Amino acid sequence: MPRVDHRVSRRPYWAHSDPNTPSVHTEPPCPGRCNDRWRTAEAGRDPADPNPFVPIDGDPVWCTASRNKLYYALANLPYLAALLAVEAEHGTSPEAERVSGSTSRPLHERDAVTLLIDAIWSGLVEREDQVRRERHLSPRVSAGVRRGVQLQAAALFLPRHVDWFLQQRPNDDRLDPDTGEHLHSSARAFADQIAALERRALHATRSDERKPELRPDVPCPDCDLKALEYEISVSTQLATGDTRCRSCSQRFSPARMEQWLAILAYHGRHSPATVRAWYGIGEPDRAESSAA
Repeated sequence: MPRVDHRVSRRPYWAHSDPNTPSVHTEPPCPGRCNDRWRTAEAGRDPADPNPFVPIDGDPVWCTASRNKLYYALANLPYLAALLAVEAEHGTSPEAERVSGSTSRPLHERDAVTLLIDAIWSGLVEREDQVRRERHLSPRVSAGVRRGVQLQAAALFLPRHVDWFLQQRPNDDRLDPDTGEHLHSSARAFADQIAALERRALHATRSDERKPELRPDVPCPDCDLKALEYEISVSTQLATGDTRCRSCSQRFSPARMEQWLAILAYHGRHSPATVRAWYGIGEPDRAESSAA
């Protein structure tokens, strides 16, 4: 796998916050998803009105962040496909599953996982065939080779040609007049396809679930065990602001936790100086504490 470039690309920002920003952008913008907001604003704005966003520059065609995301996705897909294969082989059937052949039987989760593995395999080997064809390389060997080996070989082959695919091949990044989407052979369609496969695989393997952030240095106000964590909403996957105890399942509001932290800081109980500094709580008054 080629060395990943860790240089930071310039992100979009409100153009008029910088008085030195030129009114017309002269650098070629990156054709990736990072500039979709700028393109949407550009397509819908009046010619007399300035675009509020500044596009991310290409380096020289695609920005560093977009290329790195593609590298990481290609490196991650074989591992996710292996997890999906384990899920498809060892997943248990639900109790309400109907017999095979029933017209009313819903799509089983294992069937969906198998179809996703097929999509990952076909997507990678199809792109490998496209690169070999356009670069006049020897054709891919598929006879007698298992699909898992083909998938791994394609995932190793494609990162070596990502820079050529994104930067040096003829630009066919135009929209299909019938569907309004990017042509399948274009670099943008390639990047979107790999990102979509990774996103679907992460969701199917539950690797995209956010884990609650722990608060290991603070004991629970109810059970006194250090099992607190910030609560995550199941529907939005965002923090609710409350704190939950994994032991007693009690939930505490931010105001309740602030009160509890102040008590701990005052008495110095289960609250070292590092925790007090983290939460912005001052040192307890030792003289006042002794008098009490």
